[in-house]
Amino acid sequence: MAQLDSTPRLLTGPFDVDKDFDVMNIVTSTAVMMFEGGSNLTKKWKCSVGGDVNQRITVVSVIMICTIVGNLSLILALTCKRSRRIKRVNVFLVNLAIGDLAVALFTNTSEILFLAFGDWALGAAACKIIVYVQIVTLASATFLLTAMSVDRYQVCNSWLCG
Repeated sequence: MAQLDSTPRLLTGPFDVDKDFDVMNIVTSTAVMMFEGGSNLTKKWKCSVGGDVNQRITVVSVIMICTIVGNLSLILALTCKRSRRIKRVNVFLVNLAIGDLAVALFTNTSEILFLAFGDWALGAAACKIIVYVQIVTLASATFLLTAMSVDRYQVCNSWLCG
């Protein structure tokens, strides 16, 4: 396997575009990709990225905790009083908060585990399930925001034309 020059260089003077701005050279200076052998179905990519892993785990954990606390607070505030539960906007907001909780619980948890172990440690089945849940939660959040926009348009349009 050919070795790529991954040492950072100070670029001064005239540049050789093919040599100085090689995309692989830039990428390998920030992340070293190592490929482990195996069959086509069981090949794994390991990415050893520079930086402090503990700091990254802490940042993701803080974001996850803030997301969980904020969305649970919103759900409790909107569902405790009956007058708040019957409004369409609040139903959308509760559903969006539930979707955000799913993102926090699945995406951030899997990210923390990946950072802690340096590789996917949950197996092939969990990988497929978590990717599916991540896609569904992203799509549901997008559709809920679209539905909220349509609802607000209808309210504003009926008020203006009313």
